[in-house]
Amino acid sequence: MTTTAEADPHASLSRALRGAARARLQLLKAASRLGRGLQDDPNARLLMAEHWLEATDTKHRYGSLLKHYHEAWRQSQTRQKFFYWLDYGEGKDIDLPHAPRDKLERSLVKYCNHTERAAYVVIVQDHLLVYRATRKPLHTGNPGEAVTRDARTEDKYIFVFDTIGTLYVGRKVKGAFHHSSFLAGCVVMLTRDGAV
Repeated sequence: MTTTAEADPHASLSRALRGAARARLQLLKAASRLGRGLQDDPNARLLMAEHWLEATDTKHRYGSLLKHYHEAWRQSQTRQKFFYWLDYGEGKDIDLPHAPRDKLERSLVKYCNHTERAAYVVIVQDHLLVYRATRKPLHTGNPGEAVTRDARTEDKYIFVFDTIGTLYVGRKVKGAFHHSSFLAGCVVMLTRDGAV
């Protein structure tokens, strides 16, 4: 038995258009947050160009892969918007050998909300860096042990300072948790990686 929605060919188009409208609203909300803080401090920094794609993508697919599809879109001379082209339009079946589609779809970067980012806030307590939520000391390696290049790639920590000086520290996970993850792509004062 078919329902009215299944029988009506316009129903699926209507659902797709509503979904696209919701995605556009999410994108606009995200874009409005990205520049917040720039007017407050001339030293504030925006994302690098390839990460703008990642931040404005409602799925937050890994920017280092997404940029290759963006370039294919630019060269295609389509009139479709990039994310529509990529997910629903003329580019939906494109699979680039240097950025495989299945890897692109699996490589989703975490963007923390306000509650989630609280777990990464680090403060100074009794001359130590500690996580504010747990009061556990920040420790990124074995004391007194030199950090080698190979060791850093396996257990690399990253940090950012937001525009009011709050420090966020966490473990980098390539293609899943980056500097942009802490503040959901918003403006930062400083980003780095290293050991403590």
